[in-house]
Amino acid sequence: MYKFKHCLIAILIAFLAISCSRKLAPPEVAQRDSTVSSSLIEKVRDTVIVVSPDSSLVQALLECDSLNRVRIKEILSYKSGRDLHPPTLSIKNNVLTAQVSSSERKLFLQLKDRYFELLRQKNEKIIQTVEVHKLYWYQKTLMYTGIVALAYMLLLLIFKKIF
Repeated sequence: MYKFKHCLIAILIAFLAISCSRKLAPPEVAQRDSTVSSSLIEKVRDTVIVVSPDSSLVQALLECDSLNRVRIKEILSYKSGRDLHPPTLSIKNNVLTAQVSSSERKLFLQLKDRYFELLRQKNEKIIQTVEVHKLYWYQKTLMYTGIVALAYMLLLLIFKKIF
């Protein structure tokens, strides 16, 4: 019975010493999530360029000769436009023809606009653990002296049984 009490006391003291060990805090969790996405946007726009109207003018006096053919007696005014040359006049078989040549007036353009978009999205989740029960220096000293005393008592018990 005496040995049983000593073994029970030794086991209880061992459990007490194990429970006095310093608890490790869980590691700090830090999550940093960043998303970068880029896209190239291209827009096509149709554009019509309007050309302002233009004209040219020739005023002339006409007369008939003795054979009843028309001829130009006098040119009163002769104006060219901004883009048009003065007309070319011709008389054939008593028909007056005024001819002006011009280039094509339709302008159709397609404009391409390109945009480069870069989207950055950052999500940070940082969890810091705070140690609530932090031991002071004297508490640590008492804990280590208790462990040393327990080890000394166990050694005394072992040596008493052996010798």
